[in-house]
Amino acid sequence: MMLDAKPVASVREQLTQWVQDVRLSGRTLRRAPAFAACVVATLMLVIGMNTAVFSVVNAVLLRPLSYPASDRLVWVSTYDDNAREEIVPRFDFRTWRGQATRTFDRMVAYHSSDVTLGTTTSAVQTRVAFVSDDFWSVVGPALMLGRPVSEGEAAGIVVSHGLFQREFGSDASVVGRTITVDGQPFTVTGVLSEEFRFQLIPPPRRAPDAKDIEAYAALEAAPQDVGRSRGRTVNVVGRLREGATVAESRAELEAVRARVAQQSPLPFLDKMPLEVTSLSDKLVGSIRTVLWTLLAAVGLVLIIGCANVANLQIARMSGRRIEVVTRIALGAGRSRIIRQLLVESSLLAAAGGLTGTLVAWWATRALVSMFPTAVPRFAETTIDLRVLAFVAVATTATALTFGIVPAFSAWRTNPSDALGRGRMRPPVTTLRWRSALVAIEMALAVILLTGAGLLLRSAAHLNERPPGFHPESILVMKVPLSGPTYAGRAARDQYVSDVLNRIARLPTVDGVGVTPNYPIRTGFYARGNVLPPGQLRIPTTLNATSAGYARAMGLALRAGRWITDTETAPVVVLNESLARREFGDADPIGRQVVVEGIWFGRRPDYSTVVGVVSDVRDSKLDAPAEPQLYMPYAHVPLGQGVAIVARTSADPTSLVPAMRTAIGSLDRTQSVYDIRTLEAALADSIAPRRLITFLLELFAGAAMLLVLVGIHGAMTSFVGQRTHEIGVRLALGATAGHVWLMVTRKGVTIAAAGIATGVIAAAALTRVMATVLYEVSPTDAPTFATVIAVIALFSLLACGGPALRAALIDPVDTLRSE
Repeated sequence: MMLDAKPVASVREQLTQWVQDVRLSGRTLRRAPAFAACVVATLMLVIGMNTAVFSVVNAVLLRPLSYPASDRLVWVSTYDDNAREEIVPRFDFRTWRGQATRTFDRMVAYHSSDVTLGTTTSAVQTRVAFVSDDFWSVVGPALMLGRPVSEGEAAGIVVSHGLFQREFGSDASVVGRTITVDGQPFTVTGVLSEEFRFQLIPPPRRAPDAKDIEAYAALEAAPQDVGRSRGRTVNVVGRLREGATVAESRAELEAVRARVAQQSPLPFLDKMPLEVTSLSDKLVGSIRTVLWTLLAAVGLVLIIGCANVANLQIARMSGRRIEVVTRIALGAGRSRIIRQLLVESSLLAAAGGLTGTLVAWWATRALVSMFPTAVPRFAETTIDLRVLAFVAVATTATALTFGIVPAFSAWRTNPSDALGRGRMRPPVTTLRWRSALVAIEMALAVILLTGAGLLLRSAAHLNERPPGFHPESILVMKVPLSGPTYAGRAARDQYVSDVLNRIARLPTVDGVGVTPNYPIRTGFYARGNVLPPGQLRIPTTLNATSAGYARAMGLALRAGRWITDTETAPVVVLNESLARREFGDADPIGRQVVVEGIWFGRRPDYSTVVGVVSDVRDSKLDAPAEPQLYMPYAHVPLGQGVAIVARTSADPTSLVPAMRTAIGSLDRTQSVYDIRTLEAALADSIAPRRLITFLLELFAGAAMLLVLVGIHGAMTSFVGQRTHEIGVRLALGATAGHVWLMVTRKGVTIAAAGIATGVIAAAALTRVMATVLYEVSPTDAPTFATVIAVIALFSLLACGGPALRAALIDPVDTLRSE
């Protein structure tokens, strides 16, 4: 079959013309290196920022979880609003798994704990997930070596790829080797691949310092909690059957819960609401709205960048009008001119997109290292095919957006009219277009600056309410107290006492104390305080502390005294919030209280309040101080370990080697981990807020810079276009001040229009930020006033240079040049 030669020739001709256009555009841009560099730098900045934010959105919101049928995975829990935690006893999980089979294909549970993992050469602190039988069938393990833990294999363990490299030197013979977990022997059955990620812990259960899961064992191997009628609580994830909905699965589980309540009633648990939600939604939480807001904000920067580049194109076209009309007069079609201009824009956009992608790759890596726990799945951020597709779309849209302006100008050019003028001045409409673009940039910058200002006001409010102590002088480290040696209370107490004595003797240590690794939530009420039937008590945070803890933390004593290490009778110290909650304005000293769920050497009916201390915010800076009580650690059953708190008069980090030595000399089997200043821990507690503030301030700063460049360029063109008029005015007696005022008035008019539009838009759009603001209204008047003043001032300064240049024009030289 013969091919028609005409279409082939036509395609060849078109390709030849495109190649010629690319070559011509390249030569044209090389003759204007300053213009090309400015455009590429602007596009690199705005496309890079957009790509970086989109790569985060892609990793957190768009990319599915790395599990089979991840769209059918759901998070199942009962939530205690008072305790702010999710509670699913192991007994309930087993009942749900056995009876909720109509809507659930699989249901798995896991419990994670910090443990001491011992090898033949070292002991390290890590986190282990104890998982139920079907866990591996749901998450679909990507094993590099060996096999997963089999059903009922209580002494098997699978290690992560990171642990395999770090602690076992990537030695394949680790499979089959025996290691210890808190002193108990386990056999390594497999090693996970580098691609496997544990994505089942939702944000409410992850502390800012939560470590990654690095080993997996059977749920049967997890330690049991004493005193819980339904066993240790676990996290539950289910996989729905094909076609089953979340609502149907919730209804089935509610029916099962009703039967459980009849078999093993536990009123405080059975009345808690049941939660069944998509696992991906649970994992992301409220950060979804925040990320889309950030993407919208950086999209405004992209629009500002496009407007700025369009302004540069218009200014450049004013100087190329002779070239364009000459080519048209010599026979070049308008379509050919427009095509060349679009090719030039495409080349500039491609260069900006390529360099912007490199900037985004570097920026995302820097952000992950700076804010590793700020956003769930943040560490999974990468430049993948979806991100590259976004770059391609953004680059193409950008090229068309700022390339259409000179193309439109070329299309409207009449060569006979243009060549008929003695001087090739740009039309008045050109300046109007530039002024409109600058006003649009100004409005968008107002929106971004207002958002950044609101977040800065939130940060100021956080600083105005100090945490109640000086965290920058406090060092915290944890000791696990693991293994059979510390199974008994006497050995634990002696070890803690020896550690505190050794650290207290170190130079520059002003105070040292101890508290459990994790706060204890317990019931607390004053004697005679009886609740109505059916009402639950609000759980209170219990701190089991030593005598030196108050000095180490810098707690201020408000009334009474602090606890000692030799208390024989049960005593408690309350913070101000708890004292107000239980006793109002009455003096609590000497009053009798009940601390529920604590097993003393003997179990008395009441404890005595001996002191009241100041409130401290030692867990989250953006949350109010919680009601807390303090008891001697010797009176409280310690859990998995203790946290050592030391106040020092020198740099806290300089104390780390000495503290390691002091603790290690007592028992080499006890690892010291999570060493950091309390200031760093508190900073991590507001990591999402810090990340959002940092990014929005960065976007607002970039937008402001682009706007200032834009208004300066517009005013420079205004002066250039009206140079002859200004010369005539000066020759006829106008003063330099009048000329300066004329130019400045033009710039102020443009700025005022943009500011007014931006303020109206910001008042409506900043309401979406309400969830990330702290004690600041989305329409905070001082913030809006400050933004208006700042933008007006900088706009005036940007107009100052062109206005001064206009005022200094020599009328004689200007008229002579005409």
